[in-house]
Amino acid sequence: MKKLLAFMLMFTFAIVLVGCGGDLVPQSVEITGTQTVEAGKDVQLTAAVLPEGVEQGVTWSSARTDIASVDTNGKVTGVKVGATIIRATSTAVETVYGQIRITVTASGEISKPDLGGYTIKIAQAGHALQGIDPFHPDYAAQNKVAKQQAWEWVEENYNCEIQVVAYPDDAEWGTPRWNYILNQAAAQTADYDFYTVPDARIGTFVEGQAIIDVSDWYALYGQGYMDAVYQQSGTYKGSLYSITDGESGIYNVMYYNINLLAELGMEKTPAEMFNEGTWTYTAFKDYAVAAQTALNAKGEGYWAVAGCSPYYWVGMTNAGGVKIADISTMKMNLKDPVAVQAATILKEIKAAGAMDPLKQVDQNVASWMNGKALFSSGDLWFVNTSNRWPENLWGEGELTKYGYVPFPRPDAITKAQQKLGLTGTATFVMPNFRDYSAFGAECTAENVYRALVDTFLKTKEFQEGAPGYDEQALLQAFAERYAESPDSVQAFMFIAGNAKDIGFYEPLAEPGNAVINTGYSTFSTEVNKFVMGDYASWADAIDPLIETLEENLRKAFS
Repeated sequence: MKKLLAFMLMFTFAIVLVGCGGDLVPQSVEITGTQTVEAGKDVQLTAAVLPEGVEQGVTWSSARTDIASVDTNGKVTGVKVGATIIRATSTAVETVYGQIRITVTASGEISKPDLGGYTIKIAQAGHALQGIDPFHPDYAAQNKVAKQQAWEWVEENYNCEIQVVAYPDDAEWGTPRWNYILNQAAAQTADYDFYTVPDARIGTFVEGQAIIDVSDWYALYGQGYMDAVYQQSGTYKGSLYSITDGESGIYNVMYYNINLLAELGMEKTPAEMFNEGTWTYTAFKDYAVAAQTALNAKGEGYWAVAGCSPYYWVGMTNAGGVKIADISTMKMNLKDPVAVQAATILKEIKAAGAMDPLKQVDQNVASWMNGKALFSSGDLWFVNTSNRWPENLWGEGELTKYGYVPFPRPDAITKAQQKLGLTGTATFVMPNFRDYSAFGAECTAENVYRALVDTFLKTKEFQEGAPGYDEQALLQAFAERYAESPDSVQAFMFIAGNAKDIGFYEPLAEPGNAVINTGYSTFSTEVNKFVMGDYASWADAIDPLIETLEENLRKAFS
């Protein structure tokens, strides 16, 4: 949960090169020095080419010489108020470089551009305006006051107004909305300044020339606000398009019915076992089989494990520290021993008669929705959500209680080694073809972007500076929204509180990702068929799919 937002971030891009005959070659450039300079004054930067022992020569350059210049020795001279990127490029290997953001001030403070009274419009689903607008009466996030202050600050300092408005009625979520955005681009117009979309759809909009590459603007103005995982999930073919704040964390989840479990007389809850450090693959299998024995006494149609077996498989594989879709290598690690173990355990649970044979997802997991399944897979936001798992799904009040437990990990690793697959997110993207010409020279797409990003930065600043700010208390309050027993809250806080340390980006942890849909696809079907016992070996199920999956991975992230 802990997220340290640095207001001065140095960007160092490392491109790993392979030398011949064991010779060292430059791999990265690290720049150090003051990152703020007053107009008319100088600061000195220093570059180190890594690893040690390689040629140290670099060529210095500035992205905006009208804002700051740099000489051959790394001395930066402020020209006018603004920000630019200073780059040091290895003279030995021109593809190896480092970058640093330099802010030029007039008197210790950067003046903001005048947007001329412009109204910044953020398009969101009509039924979900309260998820973004801090002034909406139903906005429920913990940062409400700070976000209101941030919006008011931006409106005053940029001379603008911010509105969250509904997409057109015929642009509902899914294909109609994606087509609406693409059709706007085809007509070379844009009704809004920002669209709210899942970042898994960014590639579609880039190919349709519908959205703006904000890589350079983020480097100039972002001050490192974006979660590293969201930078990865919001990048397509090497360029950043996502504009989002917040922190990545729990998404793909494993839940259990607290009241149904209480009827079974099990010695411990799954969350208790996790908290004690015993929630492993084998423990999960044994627990499911024992629970099924007790459930059988209640009659037909009861299942220990229900939902979508590929969702369990992804969560369990990630818990063992394996990236199934690894964007650093552009490989699908489907045959990693941990991935095979996870699939095999699920197959053994099914063979023991403890898994619902119906592969169902979301609110369509019938046995779960009817109160006849102990475990189900899903997404975190389903909990107490009217169109997924309502707060009174199995009865009013205390009759409906959701228990959270992390996905089990391989037997060979400890709780301290537990990992978490982190997904992308709903995000803002900025459309091409928005017309700003009527609001003055400083009202540009770049400066509108700056205004939105400043709402993120200022929200964080105001929230953390508020009297009585308590990050641990906020974490507990967050956990109590999604886990409804003390042991579940404890397990949730362990995972969420350590997400930055134990988490890694895993596209497949979100069903509708840019590689393959783990709920509805041939891949999902084949994984499930293995679990159901239709294949003798895991390789038989997935070998024919690897080439296509890796092609999809390269298209989305290379």
